Amino acid sequence: MSLRRYLAFGIGIAITVWLVSMLSLLRMPDGLFYDKFVTITPEVTKSSSNILLVEADLDHRSDGDELWLKLLEILERMKPSQVVFTFLPKHASKDFYNAAVKYGNVIFGREIISDIYNPDKFFLEPVPAIADESRIRFGVVSLPDASHGIYRHSHSSFKIDGVEYPSLEAVASGGDAKKESGFPEEYTVNFNGKLSGLPNVGIKRAMTGGIIKELVNGKAVVVGFGTSGTIPGLHTPIISNNKTMSMLEFHGYAIDTLMSKSWIKTAGPGLKFILFIVVVLINLAAYKFLNIRLSFLFAFSIAILSFYLILTWLALSYFFAWTPLVEVLAVQIGLSIFIFTRKAVLEEEGTKRMLIETSIKLEKRFLPESFYTSEEYWAQLIVFVSQTLQLNKVIFLEKVEDDHRLREVKSLNCLLSDIYERRRDYEREPYSTAITENSPVEVKRPFFKDIKEGEREFVVPLIFANDVLGFWAFTIEPSVVPELSAFISVVRDYAVQISELLYQRRQRELKKRELTGLRKLLRHEVARVFYKELNENMALLEERLILLEKILDDMNTSTILYDLFGRVIYINKQMFELLKSAGIAPYNMTALDLAVKLSAVEPERVRLLLQKVVLDQEVMSLSASFESDPNKAYILYVKPIIYDDSGMTSSRAHPFHVLGTLFDLVDVSYLKALDLFKETLFKDMDYRLRNHIEAIALAASLLSHEALPDAQRKLAIGMLNDKVNAVNDFLKEIQDYLAKDIFINELELYPVDIRKPAIAGVEELSEEAGLRKIQLDLKVPDLVCMVFASPKLKEVIMSLLKIIMNDSVEDGKVAIILEETSDWVICTFSNTGLGMPAELFHKYIYSDTEEISSGELKKLRAMIKQVKQWGGELEASSDIGVGMRFIMRLKRAAND
Repeated sequence: MSLRRYLAFGIGIAITVWLVSMLSLLRMPDGLFYDKFVTITPEVTKSSSNILLVEADLDHRSDGDELWLKLLEILERMKPSQVVFTFLPKHASKDFYNAAVKYGNVIFGREIISDIYNPDKFFLEPVPAIADESRIRFGVVSLPDASHGIYRHSHSSFKIDGVEYPSLEAVASGGDAKKESGFPEEYTVNFNGKLSGLPNVGIKRAMTGGIIKELVNGKAVVVGFGTSGTIPGLHTPIISNNKTMSMLEFHGYAIDTLMSKSWIKTAGPGLKFILFIVVVLINLAAYKFLNIRLSFLFAFSIAILSFYLILTWLALSYFFAWTPLVEVLAVQIGLSIFIFTRKAVLEEEGTKRMLIETSIKLEKRFLPESFYTSEEYWAQLIVFVSQTLQLNKVIFLEKVEDDHRLREVKSLNCLLSDIYERRRDYEREPYSTAITENSPVEVKRPFFKDIKEGEREFVVPLIFANDVLGFWAFTIEPSVVPELSAFISVVRDYAVQISELLYQRRQRELKKRELTGLRKLLRHEVARVFYKELNENMALLEERLILLEKILDDMNTSTILYDLFGRVIYINKQMFELLKSAGIAPYNMTALDLAVKLSAVEPERVRLLLQKVVLDQEVMSLSASFESDPNKAYILYVKPIIYDDSGMTSSRAHPFHVLGTLFDLVDVSYLKALDLFKETLFKDMDYRLRNHIEAIALAASLLSHEALPDAQRKLAIGMLNDKVNAVNDFLKEIQDYLAKDIFINELELYPVDIRKPAIAGVEELSEEAGLRKIQLDLKVPDLVCMVFASPKLKEVIMSLLKIIMNDSVEDGKVAIILEETSDWVICTFSNTGLGMPAELFHKYIYSDTEEISSGELKKLRAMIKQVKQWGGELEASSDIGVGMRFIMRLKRAAND
């Protein structure tokens, strides 16, 4: 939408509000705002101190000279600037009026009276016959005009029978008897900040000498009547809680306003229209050129309104000007609603366009369907279990809704009909037993058709939140499951997770069913279709992004991504932790700085390397290390992230065709460890071969003697044959070692020197043990045969040490003893610690079915399995007040 159209609509709003204002339809709310502002404005002028009110009761109206003449004489002795009677004393004598003329500063109020025969005709209250009308000063008094019951305005003149007369207030403020002196014909009385009222004394007090001279000297004294049953009070802006103001007080405020020339100025029709146009222009300029977003539009409108309210208060308080507040608010709100609606429409159109474009992009990329939205969720489950479990036949059965029957839904390596025909009722066997035990149960009677000999059948309940969701039936061959109890434990864990997935999916489906038809319409779901679809697409993209970030964080390599200008975009967890431990702040360094820091190569050479990466799009590498850990070795790969026009879309230009550079820090310390392993292995080979060769040489030298007795000759030949066979077996063993994949470190076994990981583990934990006052006592023989294990042996030893240290008491002792037998190398860990009941500890450690929450006990259970894979044994025992004891037996790598 062009600025011209915005301006046209804004002017239309301004004209509409202006016309409504001219019809006085906004006068009441504007008056309410005005009244509120009056009560919170400060009293800027002090002119009210020049007014003194003398209040008489209505009963005094019939009094004569004994009251009014005496009061006049008392007041005149105190030299007031003027004495203003808001009425004409009807029963005063000629002496009173002559005295008033004589003093020259006495003014009387004459009321406007309607003709009893012609109510539309008015005339002034007649002056008493004893007074000279031409010589006394007077002004017209009349009930002021009310606006919705509130009296805010007064008049400076009145036109009666074709003749214009000044009001009493105008005469008291300097106007002559025939013409007002520059006052507006109608004006708003200034009540600003005068909640405490005007100085006021009762007439009795005045007559008894209760007025001090300072209270009257030089001031205008206004004499009148207070409120009574026949003279009702007036509701004004400064009167609250249903209280009223007397006409005397109102006249006093009006005189005060004119005397100080502080009447409230209001804008005329032309000025109002100009002000509305200015508001429109300011808003359009702000919205259009500041490009305020939709989310901040409401806050911005509130800010403008607040600013205008403050300006209005300042103008009223210090310049006695009242701006058209309600009208301006109406223009502002109308513009805000229009712009908000327009921006919302534009954003919705943009959202729809984005949704279409995103949907098209998602169609071009593979995004797997979510388990919670897919109709083939059972197929996803069956693929999942088949990938991770060695099962022969699998069938999933689903519970029929609102029934206790089951139906087959998905199968693997069999047909859905391959279950022997019987009622699918989960209240019958074998389902009821599985529900009761809430665990996989082996089926004794035939369940599947055409099973192999020895094949075992199981039924697993899928239960979550005490709700039966279905069953999982499968068969296995015992030959592929050496430890059935461990396998059943894994299946039980799978069933728990699968049950939760099914339960959560069903809950989502139930919520969807609730939001149909009228419910959906009432909850405005129809209007949110586009946003929901866009949200789902964005959720898919976010899920993919989180997955990629998680993959980067879980990679073995440490990665940091820079943009083309060498600024950090992303650091994975490994790189961040590595740099943090080395005291390097990557966000404060450029790509060049980090490469120089890690490689210790001159900056000039690194710049040339980065040039090749950016311009030639080559992958370069550098050797890297950290001063904090000199035993570690790394290779730093610097790779360009190349922009591919065919596979990517971007709104920005990429002249270098490079989006950024990727630093991969690969830990090659394992290769160094392999060198050390090779060195240790060959030393062991050399030692064993030398022993065999020396024995062979000894036997050969014995056989070279012709005089050797036959018995010794046979013995030498036997020894020679044994050693030759031992050498052949040794060489075959070496070939088997060399044929192993050294990188499958969890599964393959090698001859490992146990002394080194034991010593290294104690050294690494010695500082922590010192802080906890625990003594580590390591006893290692000078020579220990190598054992069969994997490179994870150090991790196992470290974990055992941590567990036994955590159980140790302060000032306790942890003993690590290495011993060797003919078949085993035995490593014993013991402590002085707290321990736990022996039976409970044994059940936790060696049971596959017992659930445990302790992370350390779970680790210990895993390590027992790990050592068993190596062909060894790990015994764990504990007792209260004694501590813990671990005995790890590993097979010797050589028995000779």
